[in-house]
Amino acid sequence: MDQSNDGIVILDIDGHVYDTNRRFREMLGYSVEEIQNLSVWDWEMNYPKEDILEMVKLIDEAGVQIESKHRRKTAVFTM
Repeated sequence: MDQSNDGIVILDIDGHVYDTNRRFREMLGYSVEEIQNLSVWDWEMNYPKEDILEMVKLIDEAGVQIESKHRRKTAVFTM
């Protein structure tokens, strides 16, 4: 996972960070310790928390790719 050039985040069913790769943390500007205390709605800007929770519940083993706009620790960018 850490060898990927893509940012990867794994969430639990409640939208809390379970794991991330190095690239995802770099893109958002957080350390390992900081990002472990976040939930997807802490950085997601395209969807309200309620919609995010519904989307997370529908994700299966194959995962999902969603176009999103993320709030960096210091700025905003689109993925």
